Amino acid sequence: MEYQRFIRIVPYINRIKLYGFYLALCLALSCNSQVDIPTSSATPITGELAISLILQPEKQRQAGLLASVAPPDDYEKIPTYVDSANFKIGDTLFHWMPADSFYADRDCWRIDYDAQNCGNYFSEGLDVQFGETYVLTIETSSQSISGKTTVPGDFSLSMLNNKLSWTASEHATAYHVYVADRWERLFEEITTLQEIDVDLSLDNPEEWKATVVALDTNYYNFITEQSLQAGITGGYGVFGSAVVRSIAVVLQ
Repeated sequence: MEYQRFIRIVPYINRIKLYGFYLALCLALSCNSQVDIPTSSATPITGELAISLILQPEKQRQAGLLASVAPPDDYEKIPTYVDSANFKIGDTLFHWMPADSFYADRDCWRIDYDAQNCGNYFSEGLDVQFGETYVLTIETSSQSISGKTTVPGDFSLSMLNNKLSWTASEHATAYHVYVADRWERLFEEITTLQEIDVDLSLDNPEEWKATVVALDTNYYNFITEQSLQAGITGGYGVFGSAVVRSIAVVLQ
């Protein structure tokens, strides 16, 4: 992800007061202004834990961010990442990396959903399955977080006469839909429908693709309901899941 794009989005979500938490949200949504960004009026308690973890099937590496909430007047400070937590999904223990290694991770600066590889806690042994339910537990010396998510089911896309449609994803609450080339997005929407008209004038349509992301309830609430506790108890943030599918766009 371009650093300047990241900096521009910070003022819109400064009430969450967690730089690392901002990063996870930006990575997931590519920091596009057409998608609502949570700006809750509630003020998280300084020093409490905040988590951002979105599970995805078919990914070798599941990664999440765990940090402490910064003081209200310090939302642009370097985040305080939490090391050495007992961070587990079911019986799978997540590993952690020091903050300096985390900053150097090139996956943390990408602008697509693959940036979910970025995180200071990660596992390469968790085989996330469509439609399955996963339980999160995080333990530190002073705080505990728990959460639960049910992964949306698999689905497929098709495009005919400029209409993008997709089969239903079981357990999905809504769909994040966008059309983009290698550099930017021209169209973006969150919908509960299973089809959408793609009315775009593209100079090089062979370089464009449409992506539909099936969102679980927790992820959807975090994006649209401005929830500071989406799918978790004992802390702030989001524990959710998503399924991503893309196809080439050929407009007629």
